Amino acid sequence: MGSSCRLAEFNEGDFVVVVGDSVGNDGSTKRRMIIANVIAVGIQELFLRCHKTNVTFKRHVSSCYKIPHIEARKKILQAKLPTLGDLVLSYSGGRFTQEKKVIGILIELIDNPPGELDARILCGEETHVVGFKSLIVIEEK
Repeated sequence: MGSSCRLAEFNEGDFVVVVGDSVGNDGSTKRRMIIANVIAVGIQELFLRCHKTNVTFKRHVSSCYKIPHIEARKKILQAKLPTLGDLVLSYSGGRFTQEKKVIGILIELIDNPPGELDARILCGEETHVVGFKSLIVIEEK
């Protein structure tokens, strides 16, 4: 795709994902991404403002991917809450903890005040107690 075709993709006010790669001596790469607002469009470069930090910078258009505009929803969509008997997936993990995924049947809701609501999942012959907030429904009962 030529630069003239790519130019038509960007307008002031658009939101884009800006991708950057760091390459180490050993050949390993680390990908970074941010969301930015287009504030000016050039032939092959864009001036952008980081959505999180408000810092202004420029990048080549090949590093930017336009985020399609989606009309605002009139009401907030609520996800289906898991109920007993549903097939659920629990995901936990984060920046400083190891990722853990558990798939199984929701067999018990555990409410131990003042703690958060927990859930017991049957996975084969084993059960796992996980946070209720970590669940999504894969298949309804």
